[in-house]
Amino acid sequence: MADVLQQRWIDVDGMRLYTRSAEAAAPRGALPVVCVHAFGTSSRTMLPLMRLLAPSHPVYALDLPGHGYSRHEPFRLNFADAAATIDAWMDALAIPQALIIGHSSGCQTVVHVGIRSPERLHSAVLLAPSIDERTRSFPRQALRLLRAGLRESPAVPWVLLRDYMDVGLPHIIQTIQFDLESEFVGLLPLFKQPVAVVCGSLDTLALSSWGQRVAQLLPKGRFVEIPYASHVAQYSAPRRLLVALAPFLAEAVQPMASTP
Repeated sequence: MADVLQQRWIDVDGMRLYTRSAEAAAPRGALPVVCVHAFGTSSRTMLPLMRLLAPSHPVYALDLPGHGYSRHEPFRLNFADAAATIDAWMDALAIPQALIIGHSSGCQTVVHVGIRSPERLHSAVLLAPSIDERTRSFPRQALRLLRAGLRESPAVPWVLLRDYMDVGLPHIIQTIQFDLESEFVGLLPLFKQPVAVVCGSLDTLALSSWGQRVAQLLPKGRFVEIPYASHVAQYSAPRRLLVALAPFLAEAVQPMASTP
């Protein structure tokens, strides 16, 4: 059976960025969905979720510079730069507005997109947002990441290992350190769009209590928990993720559906 996802290269600000997308199966006028991976990973982590979304939404994901198949481009460890890249990439794809789903540290990139270009972001899903401000230390985060990995499906560690090898160990260490030092909580009250903050009930990296805290700080935030899911739910439990998100997604697409 042919994969619904297409693969192509998009030229953005002098860079060639690897892009996955599915557009043909979605109803005309459906709200586009953009998936943003975490620093250190790639759009591979989004594949199962994208395939499930494709029949109802045009869906897109890129490998950020220095990641995945875009690893030949300079690695940029900066959420503001990543947001600017996504903004320009959406322009290149003629996506005026979208529901944007961020995973782990990708949630911080999504928040920067929403603050930088609020007209670009219709609504958002912050999936397993990092990093919990209560555990800002390298050893504690490393231990939590290991524990979360032990609760994933067997396929997830192999996907992450391939992504980490593409990025390289020095950049992985830099990513964790940068994530620990970054400002996230202070930006949340500035994020005005509807947001679902989602955590898996088995996630030891982004605990549900942390997700609830993030949702409370967002002007239009709500918290959603996925039963029996860990940190990379979009890969290991995509169906349960969509079931948990169904009420939010139904409300999020309603304004688009009523637009002439």
